[in-house]
Amino acid sequence: MSRIIALTPDLFFSTRIQSTLERAGHAIRVVDSAEAVATQVAEVSPGLAILDIGAFGWPWEQVLADLRAAAPDLPVLAYGSHMDVEATKRAQALGAARVVAKSEFVNNMPSLVTRYARSSE
Repeated sequence: MSRIIALTPDLFFSTRIQSTLERAGHAIRVVDSAEAVATQVAEVSPGLAILDIGAFGWPWEQVLADLRAAAPDLPVLAYGSHMDVEATKRAQALGAARVVAKSEFVNNMPSLVTRYARSSE
């Protein structure tokens, strides 16, 4: 089992992430506030961060920078629009371990999490 922090402002999609990963045996906390990243990372001590880089108006670059400052070695799995190649490149440059299209994330969520998450036990 891993503890996971999901960073997304999308309430509807965050419930899908939460239910899918809880069924797969992971503990997950959703963070929808850019200001709460460092606090939540310290509190949860996650083995993986999942980051939404496609939500309109979501300052994901600042969220990723704050995440890197709070937990430099924490693996980050990012997802977003397959059409936004620039966002993918920026996320990789800022330290995301893997960036996938949202559709790939939805279709392969448990296996992606298993691949990138560190054990939080």
